[in-house]
Amino acid sequence: MEPTMGTAGQGILKRAEEILTVPAGGTPLRPLITAARESAQSLITQTNSGVRDLAETVTNEITDQVVKPPKGFDDVLSGAQIRPDLKFAAIVGLTALVSSRFGARSLVRNTTVVSLISGIAIFPDSVAKSVSTLSSKVTSTLGRG
Repeated sequence: MEPTMGTAGQGILKRAEEILTVPAGGTPLRPLITAARESAQSLITQTNSGVRDLAETVTNEITDQVVKPPKGFDDVLSGAQIRPDLKFAAIVGLTALVSSRFGARSLVRNTTVVSLISGIAIFPDSVAKSVSTLSSKVTSTLGRG
């Protein structure tokens, strides 16, 4: 007896149901995923304890040095200041160095913008003087006309 269309259809549906049903013990990937999760949790726990131990060791070792700095150490840099013109030159120079990789247009634009902003930030007195001088010159020029 040859299977009819109804029996063949039921066989296909039964086979599809078997394929799509998750077995009671889980899929073959379940042990692999469980092992990976447990390994990650173990690694995180070990890392946390290692970091805590390292922090405790470092704290214990440097506490004495922080409380009692070496003699003469505070005299090395007492009163040292970086000159503002060197700060300005370093900022503009580094900007120019980085911007030069992106072409001349980027170099000119970025260097100009950084020069103006850092000039205003580092030398506010000079900017205030130049603004007052410029405004008095504009006023005198407009007053003549």
